[in-house]
Amino acid sequence: MRLDILVPVATDFRNAEIQEEANKSKYCDVDIVVTNIEQGPVSIECDYDEAMAGKYIVELAEKMESEGADGIVLYCFAEPGLNACKEKLNIPVVGLREAAISMASLLGDNIGVIAPLDNTKQIFSRALGSKVKHFVSLDLPVLEYINQEKVEKAVETKIQQLIECGCDVVVFGCGSILGLDVIGMSRKYNVPVIEPIHAATAACNYFIQRKLLQSKIAFPCPPEKEIL
Repeated sequence: MRLDILVPVATDFRNAEIQEEANKSKYCDVDIVVTNIEQGPVSIECDYDEAMAGKYIVELAEKMESEGADGIVLYCFAEPGLNACKEKLNIPVVGLREAAISMASLLGDNIGVIAPLDNTKQIFSRALGSKVKHFVSLDLPVLEYINQEKVEKAVETKIQQLIECGCDVVVFGCGSILGLDVIGMSRKYNVPVIEPIHAATAACNYFIQRKLLQSKIAFPCPPEKEIL
């Protein structure tokens, strides 16, 4: 069986890291394939970026399904094009945000999210509403997340801020927050810390194994029509 990770940016510079991290959560009989879109923005940091990436995301998702993918993880916390993919495809499609927030709700009552930038914090706040108690931002552009030491220090500071605000579970609000010692952070601060990549990969693995996909009552197939 095959789980495809769709990276909705036009660069592959984090694909190898995503592959390595996702393999930690995969089932033994599932192969993971990581692919990015070939056209579109190089990062997703605002609603405009999401809109510009949308067409290419859906096209790649359709290609993945036609080439044998059994499930897809949309690798962005903003989840551009997610519902469109759920409508169009007949395999499970899982977004980072929905999986991470759902898992966090099993582990605590007051969820805190660490967003990359202030404007993404506002986007997530509109999308999640009362599901999240508090948002903070790292104030780091996504393309700078390659500096592991800088990111780790910033993340630890933000975890402490969220705890001080009354949060009892923390979610990383960006797929580019990768490779940190999350188990150590959870123990150090005595709160669960959720990495979206593992939440989404685990959920999609389960759906593949149990032959489940998104409800076609909730996400009906789009009507056939000419697109000019």
